[in-house]
Amino acid sequence: MKSKQLDVTTSLRSFFDLKDWQNRTLFFGGIYFLILLVLFVSQIIFIIPFLGWILGCFLLIGMMLASMAFGLYFEGYKLDIVRAVSQGKSMESVVYNSDYQRRIINGLKVTVATFIYFLPVVIIMSLSLAPLMFGSFVFGVSDAPCAGSNVPCAGDGTNSAAVLLAVLSSLFFYLAIFGMIIYQFVFRYTIQPGMLILFNREGKFSAMFRLREIMHFCRKNWVNLLLYLAITLIVGFIAGTLQIIAFFSLFICIGIVLLPIVLAVQITYQQHLDGFVIGEIDRLDRESKK
Repeated sequence: MKSKQLDVTTSLRSFFDLKDWQNRTLFFGGIYFLILLVLFVSQIIFIIPFLGWILGCFLLIGMMLASMAFGLYFEGYKLDIVRAVSQGKSMESVVYNSDYQRRIINGLKVTVATFIYFLPVVIIMSLSLAPLMFGSFVFGVSDAPCAGSNVPCAGDGTNSAAVLLAVLSSLFFYLAIFGMIIYQFVFRYTIQPGMLILFNREGKFSAMFRLREIMHFCRKNWVNLLLYLAITLIVGFIAGTLQIIAFFSLFICIGIVLLPIVLAVQITYQQHLDGFVIGEIDRLDRESKK
């Protein structure tokens, strides 16, 4: 039995239906901009010799660690939203400033699982660089002039072969990039939702690698996953437009206030939207089994 269809309108307004959405935006957006501000200040401090270099390094390393912890906590927080929504609860039941350790650990598990899924892509991309660098090297050597002359030392045949090798290696490299983009897209809207849902249902790290169950879930809920894609594209377009407007408003000083607000709302809204939609897909899938 197929799952019921996702309500797009409810999904889009789910975050703003929260009574404390401003507080959540202030919390997550505030931490986000505090990290960016300290990173910016650390770059300025580097101008000061010796003492500035030492202090700047400490600030830079500290903020890098803080940004990692924030990202992991944010991911763990999204998992709690997925769980609450899948159980028919409101997102308001998920406290946004608690369970720091548990959420960071869960976020770390998801991050490690995501890295493992992308490991083959990373290896292929790394291997694609080898023929590109070799082809460029051969082409450079074959095209190098002889001593005291502007004429290449290599003959026409060698030069043609070097050009062909450089072209083929470049083609392989760009095909690898294109494949990585396609894989990232497919992962984002198929494997990742199923991975998060199975992990939330069982709480086991190994559950995120049961590809057969994940693919079965995707086949059963393909309509809702397409709606998830559509929702993300709509929100991405609107958010991108607002960012452009806020950026250009910097020239009339309004952007100094507008741009941080837009970015803070965007990152908080997007995380809640992802959690709500994935949790709702899980809830509808469970109901279809009853």
